[in-house]
Amino acid sequence: MSLEKLQRNFGKILIFSLIFVLQLHGQVKIVSSSFSSYNVSPESMCGINVSNNSGEISFIIESKILNIQGVELIKAVSNIITIKNGVYNSLQCGLKVNSVNYQNNSVSEFVKLYRQLPSGKYNYCVSIKVNDAAEDELCEDIESENSSFLMLVNPIDKDTIETFNPTLIWTHSESFNVLQQGEYFRMIVTDIKSDQNSESAININSPMLQQNFLTKHNVLYPLDAPKLVSGGRYAWQVQKVVNGIITNKTEAWEFVLKSKKDPIKMMVEVTPKLNVAPYIVTDEKIYFMFKEEYVSSGQKLNSVIANSKGEELKLNLENRNSLLKQTGANRYEADLRGLGLKEGEYTLKIYNEKNQPFLLKFSIK
Repeated sequence: MSLEKLQRNFGKILIFSLIFVLQLHGQVKIVSSSFSSYNVSPESMCGINVSNNSGEISFIIESKILNIQGVELIKAVSNIITIKNGVYNSLQCGLKVNSVNYQNNSVSEFVKLYRQLPSGKYNYCVSIKVNDAAEDELCEDIESENSSFLMLVNPIDKDTIETFNPTLIWTHSESFNVLQQGEYFRMIVTDIKSDQNSESAININSPMLQQNFLTKHNVLYPLDAPKLVSGGRYAWQVQKVVNGIITNKTEAWEFVLKSKKDPIKMMVEVTPKLNVAPYIVTDEKIYFMFKEEYVSSGQKLNSVIANSKGEELKLNLENRNSLLKQTGANRYEADLRGLGLKEGEYTLKIYNEKNQPFLLKFSIK
């Protein structure tokens, strides 16, 4: 037999051997998974598309979610599923979850309660088992940001404060106990140079305050930190850090410490409920914030001032963000000069796009 003929026969034998092996060990394969971080249930964890290139076959699905350190958080195992030749979706093949195990930790409890992953990075693995032997496996890195928000609250951006040790308030979407190993929040406070804005100050300047591992949303500027000075401009930001890398952060906001020569410019939020203690007007201006959910294009704020007799006076306001309203927090200066308001108490009425009143009681002395 010639060498060429031997080579041809060997090739045929190799091909038939590969086909035989595939028929024995490659009958059912995972094509794709429909798993997402915002819909986490034992059923969704086992929701996969599978292909079968042979005859009827029975298998189970085993699915796991692990944290970034590789620690198992949740494990789900399906019932026995039987399919014929073709491509199938497990959720349409009578899938039922035979067992599910939530580990005893805060992240697993969060998922069990809210059916979604807290913000962070995870690993999702799903496998097919035939006669207790792994037939195929699919693993994906999952990053959850669906329920995540991180924002500053007070002092609001570009506000003027009076205290040298302000309480800095921020918030985020999830409880602190769902933080995984290597994750934490930190607050940065730094001074702003004359040629900087708050963002560049945070990125360039050395922090006056860097407080790591925050476990509360109210942070008092420490007495032992570098002192804030009268008339100084300061930037602050809260960052989420994962294994030494910033993965999320708030906007960088600015606050100004009142100069001894400047009048008090206290910023107050106007709400649907009338405030008990009146806002004290000291420089013939009211500085307030008003939040708009819906804004029509080009619309200005609808506002009036009412005296103790209910008589109303139309008021033109200057939006400190822009000349027109915008969705979200708008800051205004209500200039009372020239209105002829005498000493006494008045009510500022702001109407939103739905014509709902928001009220602020203020006093002129």
